[in-house]
Amino acid sequence: MRICLSVCPEISAQRLACREHGRTPHQFLDKDLSDNGLFEGGNNVRVALINPRFRLPIDTRTTAHLGLAYLAAMSEQRGDEVVIFDADIEEQTVAEFAQQFKPDLVGITANTPQVKQAWRTAHMIKEVHDCLIVLGGPHVSVLPEESCEKPYVDVVVRGEGEEAWIEISNRLETYLKAQPEYHTSAFMHP
Repeated sequence: MRICLSVCPEISAQRLACREHGRTPHQFLDKDLSDNGLFEGGNNVRVALINPRFRLPIDTRTTAHLGLAYLAAMSEQRGDEVVIFDADIEEQTVAEFAQQFKPDLVGITANTPQVKQAWRTAHMIKEVHDCLIVLGGPHVSVLPEESCEKPYVDVVVRGEGEEAWIEISNRLETYLKAQPEYHTSAFMHP
């Protein structure tokens, strides 16, 4: 049985079991992370925040994705290099973008109509670049186990993601300072 553990000690009793797939455990993070050491560092993490292609017959968006903007602002406060990639308006593919930008950390948002595209996006990135991939958003918050089953999704964040995002960024930054190069398996299983 593969266990998805909470990183947050306050909810460590809230462990969620995923189906056995022989893959590495994924971590669930809730918004209840403590505020201790939120902005520890920065300047070392390359962050890509991705809004997957949203295939609707009409375009209902009138503004940029606000959730990704919040995460970008948090990352910028840390001193990270941040790019928001909106697949609906970008001319290059997400794989081309990942090869060119080479992010250390990727955040992908997913509401219900775009969750399958979010999974495809994560898969396309993992095929060309090994980096930490975090999924969040409304759909993932309601059905985290579904995304946990995907081998190319490393972390699932439920609920509001700003504090969890900073915690993940801080942990990744610490790992990157100690390791000459990044490997998802080594980061997920220190």
